[in-house]
Amino acid sequence: MTATASAAKEVPRPTGVSARARGIFNAGLTRRGTGGTLSWRLTFRGLTGKAAAAHVHLGKPGKAGNVLVALCGPCRSGARSTSKVNRRTVTALLGGGAYVNVHTAKNPAGEIRGQIKKGGKPPTGTGSGTTTTTTTYTDTYNYP
Repeated sequence: MTATASAAKEVPRPTGVSARARGIFNAGLTRRGTGGTLSWRLTFRGLTGKAAAAHVHLGKPGKAGNVLVALCGPCRSGARSTSKVNRRTVTALLGGGAYVNVHTAKNPAGEIRGQIKKGGKPPTGTGSGTTTTTTTYTDTYNYP
């Protein structure tokens, strides 16, 4: 799964954000029963300040939604880990009903956002979490 995040996609619209603010989210999903494990990597640049948090939210494009998965907080570009996910989250991720966003102090509701879509390259390894799968990640982005 993959998402390309920008300020233009965030709801509500953030303030004071550079047009350079961007992010890339890559994830792999390992199914287990009705849930599974999400192995992810998040890169970003051009924010108004430090990334206070990043989440996967429930929501179609243009709609804000509740947090499904807390990814990191505070966050650094290049963060990666694994997260256990339930059936609701799996359904949203696979059905286009989830998005990733990055929050800052200036834009606590979210500064950049990207709708999660099937495809892309899954991240390598497990970061600070644990999982029983091994995936391969090739960094094709020039983000810090």
